[in-house]
Amino acid sequence: MKRSHKESIEQSYNQWSSSMNAKKNVKKNESLKSEEVHRGKIVEPIVRSKGFTLVYLSEKLDVSRSTIYNAFGQKKLSYGFIRRLGRAINHDFSKNFPEMAAENIYLDLEEEGTKYQKKTEKELYEIQQKYANVLEEHNKLLYFLVKIVNTGEFYTLKKEISRFIE
Repeated sequence: MKRSHKESIEQSYNQWSSSMNAKKNVKKNESLKSEEVHRGKIVEPIVRSKGFTLVYLSEKLDVSRSTIYNAFGQKKLSYGFIRRLGRAINHDFSKNFPEMAAENIYLDLEEEGTKYQKKTEKELYEIQQKYANVLEEHNKLLYFLVKIVNTGEFYTLKKEISRFIE
C-alpha cells in the first residue's frame, strides 16, 4: 500500500511527539530523583574536601558554625545556600545539582544586592564612628581655645582667636 504524503507526515510527527514525551518523562523522573536526594549529604563532603574550616566558612558567609552544621543535616537544603557555599569554596554545585541552573537568575542578583547593602551599612557605620571621634576632638579643642581666651593669658593669641571666631 502506498501512503500519501499527508499520512507519512502525520506518522513522522507522531513518532517525534512520542519521543519528546519520553524525554520529558525522563527529565521529570530525574528531577524527582534529585528532589529525593539528601542535598546536605552531597554538599558536606565536597565542602570538607576543599580543606576550608567551618570557622572560615561561617565568617565568609556571615553565619554561625552551627548554621553550617545544621545545613549539612538538611535534606532539602536551599539552592541559595548551596550557591553561597559554592562561591565561598570556589565550587560550582550546579554540576551536582543540574536543576540549580534552571533556578531564577534573579536570586544571584538579589544575593549580590544584599551583600552590597551589608557592605554599605558597615562602611556607613565606620564613617559615623570617625565623624563622632572628629567631633569629640573638635569640641575638646574648642573648649581649650575658649579657656585660653577667657584666662587673659596670651594677649595676642586671644586677639587672633577672637578675630577668627568673629
